Amino acid sequence: MNKRLESLLGFLPERMKISVSRVSNDILNTLEEIRIRICQPVILLTNTQELFLKDASTNTFYVPGTEELKEILERITKSSFYAYLDDIKNGFVTVEGGHRIGICGRGVMDNGSIGNIKDISFLNIRIANEKKGISDRILPQILENGAVKNTLIISPPQAGKTTLLRDITRNISNTLQGGKVSLIDERGEIAAIYNGIPQNDIGIRTDVLTGIPKSDGMILAIRSLSPTVLITDELGSCKEVDAVFTAINSGVKIITTVHGEDEMEIQKREDLKSLFQNRVFQKIIILNASKKDRIFKIMNGGELR
Repeated sequence: MNKRLESLLGFLPERMKISVSRVSNDILNTLEEIRIRICQPVILLTNTQELFLKDASTNTFYVPGTEELKEILERITKSSFYAYLDDIKNGFVTVEGGHRIGICGRGVMDNGSIGNIKDISFLNIRIANEKKGISDRILPQILENGAVKNTLIISPPQAGKTTLLRDITRNISNTLQGGKVSLIDERGEIAAIYNGIPQNDIGIRTDVLTGIPKSDGMILAIRSLSPTVLITDELGSCKEVDAVFTAINSGVKIITTVHGEDEMEIQKREDLKSLFQNRVFQKIIILNASKKDRIFKIMNGGELR
């Protein structure tokens, strides 16, 4: 079992901790999620399979009750639920090691926004898994002769785009001598900030802005951090596209991602059309979740209009 997973077990009730620790190392070392629902079997998800957790004491499916979810919440919030309310309103809490605990229950609205989540009945523990080196072979496509190329990663869900983007950030940050990398990590998925410290390795030249909208974060970084390159995940609104143009016009390079099956689908999106018409991206990387090598295709940006 890897050290990161060992640290996570400390947040689990003792009976659940023992049951998870008895799962084979082959499964634990590829574990991506632990999905915990009140009165339903705990599900373990790896990158290739779904398994039901067995209760170590009864050898039947492990079915947690309300008190066990409360115990996990008390541990991840250090028995101070309201101190973590801003995180909970966003639907997750980041814990030491970079793991993210997704939270689901009854939303309480406050002036049209989520003010709280109560009656929590579901937790999704997303295991932090760094995969250093996965961007090594494509780095020469993005960084040529010391200059970063504006790059777009197109990816369907569960194809590893955030993991790839994290390693690209690390690689460029450690390679770009004299450069400055600004990572706009709105949901905290890339750097996994805990107590102000990134739990993931994002490189020696990277500044992180987290917990604020990407569009605002990009503008703030341009004004205050003088970045060489801006990196952000999941471009998806006209306001964010406008911020990309502001960065480009300020001489800043962009590396970002979008959800999509392929380049044909992305070209049809009205919110992104101006980026292709103006040939903003010099490199397009397309991922495919069903392929063993998930880097499915690399294109020159001029091929998309």
